[in-house]
Amino acid sequence: MIQLRPFSKLDWLTFSGAEAFGPEQPPYIAELVVDGMATELILDASFLAVIMDGENDDSTFEMRVPFAKAALALVQMKPEMTKAELIKMGFAP
Repeated sequence: MIQLRPFSKLDWLTFSGAEAFGPEQPPYIAELVVDGMATELILDASFLAVIMDGENDDSTFEMRVPFAKAALALVQMKPEMTKAELIKMGFAP
């Protein structure tokens, strides 16, 4: 299972488009590995996204679904995954 943490100041600078859940409820972020590449998972008020920023792969996989479905995806996520697994879970590149 992955470990989510609230956004830090640096996270807000890096992912400024993320939406808070409320005034004192920031988005959440976790680190994971997809196809051997370090990535970030972002959970905010609008979506669940896996952001890959690498030399050969600059991809974002998003899941824009009701929160309950995003929560189900979160409990199924592992610290190391493949793009194929993300797509099978419902993420769209």
